[in-house]
This record gives sequence, structure tokens and C-alpha cells, in this order.
Amino acid sequence: MNFARSLPVILVGAAIVLLKPQVALSLTPVEVNNIAQTVTVRIDGDGIGSGVIFERKGETYFVLTNRHVVSKDGRYEIHTQDGGKYPVYYSKELPGLDLAVLQFNSNKSYPIANLGNSDQIREGMTVYVVGWADRLPGIDERSYQFTDGSIRSRLKNPDEGYALVYNNEAIPGMSGGPVLDENGRLVGINGRATQPEEKTGTVLRLGIPINTFLAARNNLQPVTANSPTTPPKPGVRPNIATAGQSNPREKPTATRQRGAEDFISLGGAKADKGDYKGAIADYNQALQINPNNPDAYYRRGSAYNELKDYPSAFKDFEQVIRLSPKNAIAYAYRGLARLQMKDYQGGLADGNKAISLNNDPKSPTSALGYIVRGGAYFALEDYKQAIADFDQTIQRFPNQPELYSLRGDVHRAQKDYKQAFADYNQALSFLEFSGIGIRLNDEQNQGLTITQVNDNSPASQGGVKVGDRLLAIDGKPTLKMKVADASKLIRGEEGTTITLRIKRQGRSDFDLKLNRILISDPKAAEIYKNRAIARAGLQDKQGAIADLQKAADLYQKQGQTAESQTILKALRQLQDIPSTSQPATTSNQADPQTIIVAANEAIARNPQDASAYTRRAAGRYQQGDKQRALDDLNQATRFNSKHSLALAFRGDVLRELGRNEEAITSYSQAIEANSEWGSASVADVYLNRANIYSDRGDYRRAIADYDRVLRLNPKSAVAYALRGLVYQRQGKNKAALSDFNQAARIDQNNAVAYFARGLSYQLQGDYQGALAAYEKATVQDAKLLAAVNNLGLIKYELQDIEGAIRQFQAAIEIDSKSAEPQLALATALYAKGDRKQALELAQAALRLDNRFANIEFLKKNLWGDRIIADAQKLLQNPQIRALPSRR
Repeated sequence: MNFARSLPVILVGAAIVLLKPQVALSLTPVEVNNIAQTVTVRIDGDGIGSGVIFERKGETYFVLTNRHVVSKDGRYEIHTQDGGKYPVYYSKELPGLDLAVLQFNSNKSYPIANLGNSDQIREGMTVYVVGWADRLPGIDERSYQFTDGSIRSRLKNPDEGYALVYNNEAIPGMSGGPVLDENGRLVGINGRATQPEEKTGTVLRLGIPINTFLAARNNLQPVTANSPTTPPKPGVRPNIATAGQSNPREKPTATRQRGAEDFISLGGAKADKGDYKGAIADYNQALQINPNNPDAYYRRGSAYNELKDYPSAFKDFEQVIRLSPKNAIAYAYRGLARLQMKDYQGGLADGNKAISLNNDPKSPTSALGYIVRGGAYFALEDYKQAIADFDQTIQRFPNQPELYSLRGDVHRAQKDYKQAFADYNQALSFLEFSGIGIRLNDEQNQGLTITQVNDNSPASQGGVKVGDRLLAIDGKPTLKMKVADASKLIRGEEGTTITLRIKRQGRSDFDLKLNRILISDPKAAEIYKNRAIARAGLQDKQGAIADLQKAADLYQKQGQTAESQTILKALRQLQDIPSTSQPATTSNQADPQTIIVAANEAIARNPQDASAYTRRAAGRYQQGDKQRALDDLNQATRFNSKHSLALAFRGDVLRELGRNEEAITSYSQAIEANSEWGSASVADVYLNRANIYSDRGDYRRAIADYDRVLRLNPKSAVAYALRGLVYQRQGKNKAALSDFNQAARIDQNNAVAYFARGLSYQLQGDYQGALAAYEKATVQDAKLLAAVNNLGLIKYELQDIEGAIRQFQAAIEIDSKSAEPQLALATALYAKGDRKQALELAQAALRLDNRFANIEFLKKNLWGDRIIADAQKLLQNPQIRALPSRR
């Protein structure tokens, strides 16, 4: 073979191979989005934005974002796609580039972005911008956004690295998020807007190529704070204080001047925390630096909207539209401002424009256009179109309670109370969290994952964590279970127990037993109020009453006292109870036998007359025949289960018979029935139920009921005094003193007021003042057990042992089933040497209530040092230690 002649042929063939384009089939947008969701993170804290996981070393993950997202020294948190939350413990920046690298630790396995070659990105190529946008009206969370567009240009002299120019929609909050190519590879970091084009006014978006980062990453230095308004000065500042420590081997960069994006990020963080005025101040700074920054106008307009300054919001969104004429969300926001200013036709036009620019059924931002247009139709009384638009918003955001509430309002305006009731129920299902305080999702075929754990909930107290997988509920596997079905299993009666099977990375599967409680979001108040109207329209008076009471309670928790009082006034009108009604006695007739005879005649005429049985029970009660009174009340409530007076009276009798659990049930039924109160009072029932809760140590429920009493009757000295006593038992002495003083101010000559004064003095160690107050209380009411008993405690500390013994004996005569005076008397007798009687009394007391064997509990009940010291000797006696309750 002639090698000289063959060589060119070989070279040509090789050249053809080398020059042949590498054909790569692009992924579909859905496939790219699936990749993007796993690597894109949300950044919250003293600045807000987005980021992308690009590297992992062991359990340390590295996130690339914009420098301006973390421009302030402070705390930052990474939120991953599975609901995980991780503090940023170290941050670095690249001088001259708007880039920062954040680090977080996790033992979970998170995907890493596949890095592309940004040098191959050319004009006309498709790119995707991803990130977590700011909250939108009616959508109470930052939303994940995935937008498509194309490269418009590449800048030769980029500022801070921003060389990529593209036309993707990018909402504030998405700064720092990834720019991906058609194969889901990371080719840039999104972060800035262009100046408006001179001819069209169009604003485009800017990104920093990934190769720019890779070429400069060896220059990473600790992030430093920016100078607020002055030019940069040489100096050293600490690293972001997310771990409380800096790396002494790293040299921090010099302070640099803050740019518009820095102030926008700082303002976003303030707005995220509800500091809208502070946010506006930062946005103003951004606009001083760059008067044509659409993101600054957008965020300032959003802040004005939250402050209900709708004219200012309108002006800012006018500017956004001027700078970015195809910004669908800006039209929606401007329309929202117009609706609030009662320009319904203008709002309708803006809603239509927003929808025409973005009607993607999978786009969360398109929901806002439908909210605005639906609101306009609602205001213009085109209810059919309004419902159709709200249907569209719910399709996009099926887990947003506000959207169901809006649709319910439209149904209610149509007098379609059945559908309104259903929508309000659906809204409340999101706001009244499942009995243990968690939220779940079942997206991406990953089974049930816990995405939220409420603070101070049974779940948080039991150790449940965000990201835990739920394997079973009370033994029922959840592998193929939907969230709705799981929620039904998790919900249950307050106080009942539920067992969760949990899977957590790094440990074996385990079970958690939790007690259910009722967890209501205060935002549910408005929905309860509106549902009450729907229930009234359905002739469900009792349901309406219950909803109004719930609304009043929730408004009160929010501090909206005026709104709560308005609701209570409507409640009283619905109940036909005068607002000045007082707690009732069982019967106003003096002669019990006369009451019984009259009731017998009524029963003879109508054997199912519940009111007659109730009156006869009153007569028998006054005669001291409590069991027969209870029999009559059982008959009354059997014939009329909605007879609140009979149910409340029945609770009183059961309590006096020592059947407290049944008494609570009867009181609760009276409250739930909320009808036929007669001369009784719902406040009185709450007070009695609270007293039982207090007696058995269920202080949370006791305080909740005392709170309800005080909302119904703000001048109840008794409720203040008793609530103060509960606070005192919890060790909350400041709150207790406040309540005792309030009780004394309301009724200076009342026995309870003197008792409250005595408690106040006793808490402060003023035994002489307490002694005088308690004595006055017992003069006003010789059977006020707590005052009589506490007199004994004071006298014991003052070394009047015989006087103390007489007080404890008097307290036992008032209530032979009260454990405290029995143990106090036992202590005094034991100290005197009368051990036989002392041990018998002590054993009886601890059988009644074994909490009094706990020294800390005695301290909470205001036992002084002297009597506690003697009680300890008694409690150490072998006969007392041998009690089953003490083992």
C-alpha cells in the first residue's frame, strides 16, 4: 500500500468524524422540570432567593446562588424539595461576580445538578429559568416557578458576570436560581434585569454563565457585608453568622457597595417577615440606584398592597408594565389594586390581559389572573363567571384554603348555601390541622412525607421532623394512601391517641404515640363567620351559633377584640339571650315541694315534657335528693337532647356526686346544643367545666374555658381569680398576680376579690397581708374552701399550728373530698406526734389526689417552707411510700 497516498484519505475521514455535529436529543420541558425540582432550593432568612445544589462532599452540600441574596450578615436557611430545612453554616463569594456559594449539612441523599458548557450557549437556544417566587395574593406561600424562553444575546463586557440575556419570565424571589439548557444541565445563574430597551421599553433577564463561575471558583472568599450607601472602604467584616463561628484561616474580602439587587433582596426578607414599611425603605434605596428596575417596583407594589395602600400599589405596577409590557403578574397585581379601589371594569380588563399573557394550566402564576378576573365578576354580580374563574384557581392551587373561601363567598351571594357550606368546610379542612399538627404530601410517587410540623404541637413535642416518611397510621400501611385519606385517619376526637410508624434516614423504623388536640389557624375566624351565615341560610341555627362562638374565640386569639365583641353580639341575638343575662340558679321558686307538685301535674299531662322533668329535678335537688334529681335530668335530656339548661344542671349534679368525667361530658353537650338555656348562662357552664379541668390538673383546657367566660362576661371577678389560681399552679406568677389584681378591682367587696388579694399577698411573701385578706374573704363567704384552707397555710408559716389545724378541719367540713386540707392537717398532726391519725389522713388524701405527694406541686399550691419541710417527713414514712399511687 502507498501510505503517502492513503494518509490524506485517512485524515479526511478523521476530520469528518471530528467535525460531525454531536446529535443530542433534547428532553421535554416536563423532563427538564423533573430534574429542576430536585436540585433547586429556596433560600430564606435575612435575604430571600433561590439556589441550586451543584456539589457534594460527604454530608456537606454546596449551593450556588447570587451574592446579593445573602448580602447581609445574618441567618439563612436552605429549603430542599422534600421539605427539609437546613441552616447555612458557611458562605463564600467571588470578588467581582454576583455569585455566592452556601454550605449545609445533611445525611440525606440529594441530587446534584449536572453542569453544562455555557460556552456553547448561543442566541436562539431554549433555556429554562427556575426558582421560588415571592408570595402572591391569595396564595399563602412562595411558589416554585419553571419558565421557558430563549437566549437573546451574549454580552462581551458583562457587569458582575451577567453575560447571558434571555426573555424568560422571572419573578422576584427567583434570583440565584438555575438557568438550564434543553437537557436539564446547569448553564447559568439567574439574577438581574436589563435596562429597558430604548425603542420598545422591553426588559429582559440576565444570568451569569456557569463557566464564569468554574473559571473563578478558586478565588472564593468568605462573604462580607455590603456598605449601605457609601462607596466601598477597605476593611474586614465577619462571615455570615449562621453558625456563630468564622474560619480564621480565610481572609475576608473588602466591604463593597450595595447594589439595587442587594436592597431588593433585603427588602424581600423584611416583607417575608411582615415588615412591609421596612421593605419599602429598602426598595426605595434600590430605585435610587436604578430608577428603572422592574423588580424593585414589583416588590414595592406588593408591599403597598399588603399595607392596603392600593393607589401606591397601582402606580408601582404601572411602572412594572411600562418596563415589562408582557409581565402577566404585573397586570394581575394592577387589576387587584383596581378592584380594591372599586374600579371593577378596570380590574376585569387587567385580569383578561394577565390570562391572555399566561394561561398555562400548570403555571401557579396564571392563577392570580383568574383570581383578579373572578373577583371582578363577583363584584359585578356575574356569579357564574366568577365561579368558573375560581374553579381555575383551585385547579392550579388545590391546597389553598383562601381560594375555597372565595368561591364559598360567591355561592353564598347566590344564596346557594349548600355549596357555600361545602366550600367553607373544604377551606377549614386546611386551616384546622390534623389533630397532631402536621401536613403531608404524596407528590412524585414518594409516598406520604411530612412537610410541616407546627410549633408546640403534639407532633413537634413528640419528635416528628420535616422529611419523615409516614409508613403507617394506627397499623394501617400508607404506601398507596392519598393525603386526604391519611388526614381522615389522623383526625379524631380531641384527647385520643394515635400511633404513627415513622421512617427516618439514619435509624430503624419506629413508632410514635401522640395525643390529638384541636389546632385551628387564627385565619379561620373569617371563614367560621361566613359559614355561620350559610348555616343560618340552611336553617341550622345551632350550627350557626357554634360557628359564631368559634369565630369570636379565634378573633380574640388574634387580638381583634372589637371584631370578637361584634361576633358575640350577633351570637347573643341569634340565641335570643340578653347581653346582660346573669348566671342562673336551678330554680327561682322558694318551696321545693310546690315545685315538685307542679312538675308532676305537667308530666301527667305530657310524659315527655323535658322542662317539667327539669323543674322537678330542681325541687328534688333543693330537698337534698341529688340522685333522684339526676334521674329526672336524665329523663329530661333523653326527651330533649338539645335542652342546654337540663344538660348544664345535670353536669352540676354529677360534679357534686363526684362523677367529674360525666359532668364534663354533660357540660360539653350543653355548650354544643346551645339552645333552651332558660335563665342559665353558657358562661356559667364554661366556668364549671373549667373548675373541673383545674381540679384534675388539666390547666390548658381550664385556661381556655376561663378565657371563654371572660370573653362572654369581661367583669367576672370569679373567672379572673380562678384563672389566676391556675396560672399560679403553673408557676406563671406574673400572669397570676395580674388576674388576682383584676379580680380585686372588679369587685372590691366580694369574697372572691378578697381571696384574690390574699393570693397576691401570699405570692409576694406578705403573710400578714394575706392573712387579713383571707379572713375578710371568709367573713363574706364562710364556705369559700380555698380561702379557709389558705388561712391554715399562712397560720402554719406564722407558727400558729393550732390555728392552722382548726382551719384545715374547717376546710374538710366544707368538702370532705378535697385532698389538700386533709394532707395539710395530716402534716400538722404528724409534726405534733399524732402519727396514727396523721397517716390515716395522709393515705386518704393521696388516694383522692396523688399529685399532693409531689413537693413541686405543693409549692405551686403556695405551701410555705415550714409546712413543706414537715410534709417531706410525713411523705417519707414507709406506710405512705408503700401506697400504690407512690410506686
